[in-house]
Amino acid sequence: MSEAFARAHRELVTAVLHEDPASPAARYEATRLGVPDESLWAHLAGDPERVLAIASRYMDFGMYGEALAVLDRDYPDAGAVREAGIPDLNHHAVAAYYKWFVRQALGAPAAVAHDRAMALPVDYVFPHGTRTAAILAAALVERPMDQTARYLLAMQDMQRGDVALAAARWDTVARAGSTAAGLWRNLGAARLLLGDRAGAEQAYEEGTRREPGNAAVWVGLDSVLALRGAPPGERATALDRYGDRARMPTHLVYRYAEVLAAAGRFDDADALFADRWFSRVEGGTNPRGVWTDVRSQRAVARAREGRCREARAVVAALGRPVPHRGFTNDGMQAFLEREPVQSRRQEVERLCGAGAAHGRAPLGSGRVSFMHEAQSR
Repeated sequence: MSEAFARAHRELVTAVLHEDPASPAARYEATRLGVPDESLWAHLAGDPERVLAIASRYMDFGMYGEALAVLDRDYPDAGAVREAGIPDLNHHAVAAYYKWFVRQALGAPAAVAHDRAMALPVDYVFPHGTRTAAILAAALVERPMDQTARYLLAMQDMQRGDVALAAARWDTVARAGSTAAGLWRNLGAARLLLGDRAGAEQAYEEGTRREPGNAAVWVGLDSVLALRGAPPGERATALDRYGDRARMPTHLVYRYAEVLAAAGRFDDADALFADRWFSRVEGGTNPRGVWTDVRSQRAVARAREGRCREARAVVAALGRPVPHRGFTNDGMQAFLEREPVQSRRQEVERLCGAGAAHGRAPLGSGRVSFMHEAQSR
């Protein structure tokens, strides 16, 4: 490198850092010029995409040696802050394919790098960009049976709206016996978008066996069953197969409870809420809303069966604290005034009347508590 070029290089890096002091690419380039920046390495280690972006810039100029240097660097775990589940650079499938591609471009031995890329899991790996697509396509040309590259390419197919191609790729991956995380969820979703409900149901069913802890396949299966008009009992029976109910994700608990209530399995629906912590997101579903919905459905069902004493007891207890269901200790009143809970309370009143002539508890008296009701069953 000539002295004039080196000086221009340093001035350019300095100018970029002045405009964007946080730029990972400029900070990295500054270290190559001898500027110490110890915090950079933990920053890059926090997200493999930052490293891939720097390598990609070098590749734009054919600087494959520099690209390999940034990809192969030993990044520290200490001080690195990564989102939960995101793999580090050495276990990131897309990063591994970049390493393979760069080694091949340099004429260096690359077979072992390809082997490693194929063997890495794809959990929390989200490929994007034309360069990544080109690298993955090249890997498939090199090894047509590379199901990891095929799976990741299908993700990019979906990103650009080519659902048919994504479904075809994932179908090939599935038939090859791949255990890639999310495969059956993705295949089911793609088939559903293509209007193949039967195929989607088959994919989700397979997913419940291959990935029983993946809530998305259960939600997908229940959605497909609902779309084909399956009765609530069939949907509930399908969700009954979920193994670890104690750790069932909150959104699936809500869905399961509603399906159980629609199937008339109110005791089972009630039991889902016991001694459970419900995660919340801003604007998300509130457990109080689901609880009052399920309980009010029970009240109407009992009223229609002529079991008015129980129906009234359920309505009377709607806003009251319930043992082992901490969310009922406060904030319930607002949910009693919402639809469809309000209409269901009125339905119980219409079906059961005042009830005094038959010795039934007047609506709202709450003479029969949730616990008494439970003990009577």
